Amino acid sequence: MPQSNTILTTDNKDRTSATAGSSTGSFLIPKMLFSELLMAVRKNLIFRALAAKVIGPKSIPGSSLDFSEQEPESTNVFRTGTGAEIGLNAENYSGFNMKPIKYGVRIKIPRELEEDSQWDVMALNVTTAGYELADNEEALIIATL
Repeated sequence: MPQSNTILTTDNKDRTSATAGSSTGSFLIPKMLFSELLMAVRKNLIFRALAAKVIGPKSIPGSSLDFSEQEPESTNVFRTGTGAEIGLNAENYSGFNMKPIKYGVRIKIPRELEEDSQWDVMALNVTTAGYELADNEEALIIATL
C-alpha cells in the first residue's frame, strides 16, 4: 500500500501514521476531540417581567378564562362650589373571555441513542426544550408590546 501524506488517521492498518508508536494511539485523538458536547449559544430571557399577567397551566380551571377589567378613566372628578352637592359616580367594568393557545415540545429519543451516548441525552433535550419554550414566550411578549 503506498504511503499517503495523512497526518491524522483512524485507520488501524496504517502503522506509519503520525501517531503510530506514540502513547496517544491513532484512535484516542479523534475520540478526545469529539467527546465534549458544544452547547448552543443562548440569549438572555428578560421580557417575562414585562407581561401584564403570566398564567400557568394549573391556573386555568377549564378550557377558557374569564377576565373582568376596570375601564380606564371611568370615574369622574367633579368641580363643585362650597355647599353644593357632588355628583354620583360609579366605575365601569367590562369583561372578556380568552381561550389559551397551547405550545409544546415532544421529545423522542430512541433507547439505543440514550444507551450509546456519551452524555445524558434526555436531560440535555429537556433543558433545550425548556429554553426553546421560554424563548417562544419571550417572542410572543415582544410581539404584543
